[in-house]
Amino acid sequence: MKKNKLLFLGTVGSFALPIISISCQNEKDLKIDDSKINTKYLSKLNLQQLATLHNFEPIFLNPENNKEQRYLGKITDISADNELVFESSLKYKTDLRLQPSWKQVETKYDNYKIEKIKHSNNNVLNDLFKEYDFENIKSAGGYSNQWFYFLAQNNKTTDYYRVLDPYFFDFQTIIFRLVHDIKTNNGLMNVNSLLNKNGLAYITRNIFNNNFIQASSWLNNESKKFRESFLNFLVLYLNKFDLKIKDIIVDWSKSKTQDNDFSNQSFISFKIKDIISFDNKSIVNDEIKEKTFYINGFRNYATEDKFGVGENGLGEKLPLFNDYVQNPYLKIKKDKNLDIGFDINSFIKGYNSIDYWNSRGLVYLFSKFKNRLELEVPHFYKEVDEKYQVIDVQFTNYYQTSQIIKLIIRVHNKNGKTKDYVLLSSNFDDHGHFLKALAIQLKPVESLGSVDYAIYRKDSPLNFAKISLNDFSNTNLFSSLIQKAINKTKTYIKGNEISEEYKAALLDIFSAHLNNYLLAYALETQESNLNSGIKKIELNSYVPNGNSAELNFGFYKFISPNDFNFINDEEKPYFELKINIDNLFSNKESSFQILSKGVKNE
Repeated sequence: MKKNKLLFLGTVGSFALPIISISCQNEKDLKIDDSKINTKYLSKLNLQQLATLHNFEPIFLNPENNKEQRYLGKITDISADNELVFESSLKYKTDLRLQPSWKQVETKYDNYKIEKIKHSNNNVLNDLFKEYDFENIKSAGGYSNQWFYFLAQNNKTTDYYRVLDPYFFDFQTIIFRLVHDIKTNNGLMNVNSLLNKNGLAYITRNIFNNNFIQASSWLNNESKKFRESFLNFLVLYLNKFDLKIKDIIVDWSKSKTQDNDFSNQSFISFKIKDIISFDNKSIVNDEIKEKTFYINGFRNYATEDKFGVGENGLGEKLPLFNDYVQNPYLKIKKDKNLDIGFDINSFIKGYNSIDYWNSRGLVYLFSKFKNRLELEVPHFYKEVDEKYQVIDVQFTNYYQTSQIIKLIIRVHNKNGKTKDYVLLSSNFDDHGHFLKALAIQLKPVESLGSVDYAIYRKDSPLNFAKISLNDFSNTNLFSSLIQKAINKTKTYIKGNEISEEYKAALLDIFSAHLNNYLLAYALETQESNLNSGIKKIELNSYVPNGNSAELNFGFYKFISPNDFNFINDEEKPYFELKINIDNLFSNKESSFQILSKGVKNE
């Protein structure tokens, strides 16, 4: 715990003078809880902001070392002598080197400029709450040059002096600035500046970057703590102007989500229900309560921009896992024997690479190795959540190109409860990767051009001819891809002794690469619908015979355009392939022979 010397000035009452006189002779050290924040960050605040921070995240420890009341109560006022006045009527004066307050002034050059002053008592609250038309809000998009251009045009005669990048005395602008600072790790929201003694950003643990969450999810019951934390920091920003605001109260049930035609972000519109001062008085009038304001920057999936799934938006029945855990990162566990990849980037290559994974290959691989897929429980969820478990891997058909897959994540709470979520592959990290598109021409990968893939093109619906699996199986390309899958599998072999357990894993590896190579082509599709063709190749039997083995594979179709499951009840193979492979589990060269193949179930 850091010690910050504050002068103890006593209680207000009939015994005030004796106590003050004693206290002036006997200074007490008031401790700041450095498991929450560091004093360097506190020195970035003015006195009202320091009070604001303590009121929503208590940091001043009770000097009486009271176990029942570890922290001093809320701050109700700041005296004329710069004393923090607590609920208990105790007064303390900090020796922290704090920042001056701000006041917005109009210069002789017709600029609004921020001046640094000791106290700002002349900021008129009504001047803060200007309402703007949503068309102008969404056109600017947030805290930007375009927004300040609009403000200057709106003011007609006054521009903004933006040297040193201050924010200005305007509620909507301050909302935009807070969202901007959270997104860009800037200003008072810079994570590196507010770390506690353990290197964690404790006081922002419930700040959810709008860029990672949908507006509708931010408004649901599960996100209450995110909304509260956002408003707390909004008050922190506002009190730079010495407004003595303790709380902003919003009835979120009356808020609305609004989309932006110009970008991949959404907005939330809201009205203020009340504003409470340090001394617990309402300081907002009915005129302000009728005004509408906007929070920007929420992720919108109904877009063709990064992370979007197309203009039709999401079609998921489960909530998004990344609306619960901010920006999750999927990792793949490895051991000394088997390394199938580290994260999603292990499967993303150039289009001329045969090892750029498509949905068929990756759904198969991840389904067979679900227990290796890991999502870390964030530090601030560890008191609530036990673990996150991948329970299923499924296809999607966003953009109708089958380039996004999804995981079903089961959240195990420490109280024994569970809840399921969905995580799209474009959210496996913060890069927004798409998997490889399927080829619609039977050519070797090095001969395929961009027009030979089922790629989404706006105003140009997919239109391609069916590729017959039976015809494909008669080509040299088909045989060469099987051999490449064998060769790729052998790169996983280490040493001469291979356990039966490892052989089983290698068979899954081989089958996954067979899926990735053979089903890189849109086979047996109907009416250019990728969710009507072959979705997987399963190893149905494995019969070893000395140095060789007989493997029987089944090729399975989607049972409907809305079939996204890896496994369906009573599924039957459309096509079967039986091959014999020599030396599959050794470092010797391998060859194979096709024993039989053909359509089994139309």
